[in-house]
Amino acid sequence: MLIDSPNLTDEQRAGWGMYARQDTLHAMSTSMRRKEEEAKQAIREFLSAGPAYLGVSWGKDSVVVAKLVMDVAPETPMVWVRVQPTENPDCPAVRDAWLKMFPACNYHEVEVWCKQVKGKWKTTGTLKIGLGIVESRFGHRHISGVRAQESRTRTMRAALGVNTKNSSIPLLNWKGEDVYAFLHKYDLPVHPAYAVNHNGLADRNWLRVASIGGTRGNGMGRAQWEEEAYHNQILDLADGKPPSEQ
Repeated sequence: MLIDSPNLTDEQRAGWGMYARQDTLHAMSTSMRRKEEEAKQAIREFLSAGPAYLGVSWGKDSVVVAKLVMDVAPETPMVWVRVQPTENPDCPAVRDAWLKMFPACNYHEVEVWCKQVKGKWKTTGTLKIGLGIVESRFGHRHISGVRAQESRTRTMRAALGVNTKNSSIPLLNWKGEDVYAFLHKYDLPVHPAYAVNHNGLADRNWLRVASIGGTRGNGMGRAQWEEEAYHNQILDLADGKPPSEQ
């Protein structure tokens, strides 16, 4: 379920529908059924060792792991660290759609504000502050949607396995196509940014939606993609203002 946004064009909305067939076929595959059950079992095992919280960003991976956790242990606290003013302006709409589908989930938010450094919003340290607040409330043990495919750093974390003493990454060996197939199978809310394909040059598997205009993860053409997807919001951030919704 692609969430609509004023940032999307009619062409991008129509283009998203072209993925439906491949997502449907992959969702029905034996490998996907196996990955789903293995992920749920990993969550069960991790939580059997003690309580934990689930961190979400409302990107594709966190929505998938949120659904898996809801199926296994719906009482698990779900926490979104909102980094302002660089928060992706479409994330709240994804959150609202999720809460409409799962109104009984144990949902929480922590909001933190970052500073400008040499004309850029410094998001990395601010996120760490927010995570510190979360840990003070819910403890150190956490579940997240980290996948090995996403970066070298995450591949290194994957060497430790799905579950460690304090962290669980049940989507460890999932590929981007697995994530989209799962979202399609359960008609889960999908962030609209994944439909902005930068004139056909951007692979939806590699797009990030955690924040815009910041220093964190600013590579692989991200700045150029953001200029297309969130032009007005980027201008606002450059002027030191919270991003507009249009």
